[in-house]
Amino acid sequence: MANDLRLVVDRFAVSNGTGNKTFTSPVVGTVVGALIFGSHAINDGAWIADASMSIGAVTGVANEWNINSLTGDGDNPSDDQVRSSDINCVRIDIGAGGGVPAIEAEFVSFPASGIQLNFTQNNDANVFIIIVFFLSDTISIHADDQAGSATIDTVVDVTTPGFQPDVVLMSSAHQDFDEIRSGFGRISMGVALNDGADKQRGLLWRSQSGVSPTNPQAKLTTNRVSGDAANAQLKYEVDDFDANGFSVISREHTIINKDFGFMCFEVDGLKTYIDDVDLPNANGEVSFNVGFKAGFAMLLISELEAVDGVEIGAQSGSFTIAVMDGDREFCVGFHYEDNVAESNTFLVNDNQAVRTRQHDGTNSYIGTFVSFTNPNITLDFTAVPVNKKKAVLFALEESGGQDVTLLRRRQEENY
Repeated sequence: MANDLRLVVDRFAVSNGTGNKTFTSPVVGTVVGALIFGSHAINDGAWIADASMSIGAVTGVANEWNINSLTGDGDNPSDDQVRSSDINCVRIDIGAGGGVPAIEAEFVSFPASGIQLNFTQNNDANVFIIIVFFLSDTISIHADDQAGSATIDTVVDVTTPGFQPDVVLMSSAHQDFDEIRSGFGRISMGVALNDGADKQRGLLWRSQSGVSPTNPQAKLTTNRVSGDAANAQLKYEVDDFDANGFSVISREHTIINKDFGFMCFEVDGLKTYIDDVDLPNANGEVSFNVGFKAGFAMLLISELEAVDGVEIGAQSGSFTIAVMDGDREFCVGFHYEDNVAESNTFLVNDNQAVRTRQHDGTNSYIGTFVSFTNPNITLDFTAVPVNKKKAVLFALEESGGQDVTLLRRRQEENY
């Protein structure tokens, strides 16, 4: 049987009010999991003060998690917080003093071609969520949180998946998934591939609350998938894969063991790609050679100009996630100014593939999706910075198991 895995993206404005809400994939199929990126911005391309951004994943009632980083604008000293949860897949805090939950939602079910969430808190109409729907009738997929080791360079076996994954997506914030806020703005995202070549990449970011001037830090790493961007702070490396899951090594920090959230899945023969890439410093179309025709791509975008070093300065104040599936494109991200007495941090959510700012709010990249062709992913940039910047690019091959024309016809008939 041809592989039927397809990753489909869409974005939804969350209406006020608690209770169950259903979000439907733009493509008909069996939803088996979802990545959910949230923000309190709701106007395309409009930067909004404060930066509350969340990363979540879900594959079932007992298999969901969320990390929400909130950095306040106009604060002296800085007022930054992060909270991790394994009882919600969506949480977006707003406001000073660590924030109050504007949006808090837990998984209910996967109805036909969609996901249903129960909103236990919903106090803000200005909320977008970007959902990556995982559609398949054949693959194994698993989301969960796991404690790392308290001993540096020690392996922890992650066996809860119960199968050997081909891809691991991971996020962590140097804290337990216990709903307790900590006085840092932290967020990270990374990808590891089970392709025999130890391929993994991650983008890590942090700020500290209660300080003046501000001091954000960032790192794009070629041998870690998530963690705290600062030197000598906890980071996670995917070490190996086996029949029950994968293993993770705690790096750079001793004594403290903290949790990480992950989603892992099979691709059943589809090709995958992960690497760090250079974004351009000249306007126009740019193609990234991934070796196959992609059906999904994710960019983790920074203002960094080199990999593996910790940036403490002007290049550290930006973090953006972009997703595209060939028909739809969205991004969410923030900037955070370095070395100022009063914090300057804004967030954006857009229906273009790329929109970023430099740390001080100066425009950096604006780009739109052009095409998936074999072997390239092509974007068109209408604004770029003076110097090339680094990003992580993850791509999944277009599925051969679904008739896209038929799926769109079914979608039009049902919606």
